[in-house]
Amino acid sequence: MKKNIIYITISLVFFILFSGIYYIFLGTQSLNYSIILDKKKVTDGQELRIYQNGDEKTLIVPNTLTIKPSPSYNIKLRGKKVISIEPVKYYSGKVISIKGSEVHLVDSVIKTTSKTKYYKVEGKSISEISDKSLMVGYQGYRFIMDKNNNVKIVLCSIPKVNRIRTLISNSDFSTRNHKEIKFFFNSEAELKSKDLNYKFAPNDSLIVTKEGAKMNLSLVKGSSTTSIGNTSSRIEIIQGDSTRISIPSNTRKNGYIPSYYGSFELSLDNSGIKLINEAYINNYLKGVVPSEMPSSGGVEGYKIQSIVSRTAAIYSILSKEYASLGVHAIDCEPSQLYEASPGSPQSDEAIESTSGEVVTKDGDVIDAKYYSTSPGFGASYDDVFGKVTPSKDYLTASSFNQSGNKINVHSEDDITQYLKDWTVKAHDSNSPLFRWKYSIDYTVLTKLINNNLYDLYVKNPNHFKEKWHFFLYKEAKIPRDGIGKIKDINITDRTSSGIVSEIKIESENNIYKITGNDILRKLLIPKEGFELTTIYGKPLQNLTILPSPFFTIEKNMSGDKFKSITIYGGGEGHGVGLSKYGAIGLSRHGLNYKKVITSFYPSTETLNIDKDFRLEVENRNQ
Repeated sequence: MKKNIIYITISLVFFILFSGIYYIFLGTQSLNYSIILDKKKVTDGQELRIYQNGDEKTLIVPNTLTIKPSPSYNIKLRGKKVISIEPVKYYSGKVISIKGSEVHLVDSVIKTTSKTKYYKVEGKSISEISDKSLMVGYQGYRFIMDKNNNVKIVLCSIPKVNRIRTLISNSDFSTRNHKEIKFFFNSEAELKSKDLNYKFAPNDSLIVTKEGAKMNLSLVKGSSTTSIGNTSSRIEIIQGDSTRISIPSNTRKNGYIPSYYGSFELSLDNSGIKLINEAYINNYLKGVVPSEMPSSGGVEGYKIQSIVSRTAAIYSILSKEYASLGVHAIDCEPSQLYEASPGSPQSDEAIESTSGEVVTKDGDVIDAKYYSTSPGFGASYDDVFGKVTPSKDYLTASSFNQSGNKINVHSEDDITQYLKDWTVKAHDSNSPLFRWKYSIDYTVLTKLINNNLYDLYVKNPNHFKEKWHFFLYKEAKIPRDGIGKIKDINITDRTSSGIVSEIKIESENNIYKITGNDILRKLLIPKEGFELTTIYGKPLQNLTILPSPFFTIEKNMSGDKFKSITIYGGGEGHGVGLSKYGAIGLSRHGLNYKKVITSFYPSTETLNIDKDFRLEVENRNQ
């Protein structure tokens, strides 16, 4: 028995030794999708330092093997000797858009999967990072493909975030699908596409029109117009960094002809021509700051807007909200207004003097929400945009009231009294829309509600309930012709910030509960023929939505019958974050621009992305 054990033990040891020797000298091994970190010539060939499946290895590739250019290889070893090295298929180039798992490059569409790995390559080092690093508009990516032609590995040379891509609307911002675009070149520029190339001189104009499945291009020189050609391919228009291209076809209602830094991309979709502007962030801000901040804000107001808009722009880039459109932002709400008004030396100077400054919390760029005017208090992010994890606790409900009286936003009587008081002093009380009101006769009210109700219901049916039994409500069915004569209307719920969140309407047919911020702001707006009186200036006309979600309804009765209602409101915009008129008010009281900003975004600080830390796309955003 003892001899058998010894025999088995010796046999096992011999087998292990033999296997080890075989593996070292004769066994084959595959190192697929190896990433090259370093390469240098040695006597016997080339020494490669590779990264493969979480491990680093050093190999010698003999001179008898050719190493074709590639970021990744499938390598075979016999023992420790490299016997073959084959490049893996890969793609590279600028990312045009990201649509779910599809990554659109200039000339290719590739697919990522849940198993795709992302790595940052810096010099001779490599580290795994998140998929946030894959961003629209940037290059420096190499997409290594697997045998099923899906992306297995993305190698990222992390770019510094300094450019922004913006989707450009038409003249009144009503559509982003263009039928015709006219460009005016203030200096030399160049047009490139797969099948067209043209260089423009100063004072040339270009007219691009959609005709069928192609874009027709016409050159205008003085009074003569000639055809450059037509194409269905993506077009790029390039100019110098310090020059601007005007778009007369987008002339604004105020007469301003928007003029853009950076380059343009034009492409076709089913509805028209899609126009994208790509510019350095500071040049982008030269179109945003004067469009968003009233000139009455002065230099300090422009500095405040510069920092907040820069923060919002970078957050938008990092969040990838518009990646499916191939951009980081659009040129109007819900992004920032871009090239709606001309700039000035003062606004340009404010942008340059605050260059690189952004609002941060714990070192991360914040979601810098802002709006025009508060009614004397602001709303939390959760109340307007919904709860998120992690919470955005720097966007909280705040009081901007300077009159000393506290407001109970859950008391309809208190909030009605407050919004009816046009003598209240707050940070924002210099704004024309700090207080506003309008009245609707009963004869108009029934028609108005029935006209608006069905369209709102069709788009948002989940926000409409009708009485079922006792105190129970069910999903409503709103007829096309409405709900009949209105007998009563009341605000029945508000958020913790005081925003109207529910209105109950009693008609001759039933009782209805309606919710939804924008729905309620549109419900009581006449289609035509009404004026909204403001605390300063001329009445406003042709509104499609109430200026803010902070309002109250006062019923004017004759006995037990409706005579009319008056809607009293305050503020303009969603009410979250920084109030622009509030910021102007605080700066006029002597606060410098940095203190004004942190007063609206508590527990934050301003840092300079060029000096205090290097902002890269791998950074988190709050």
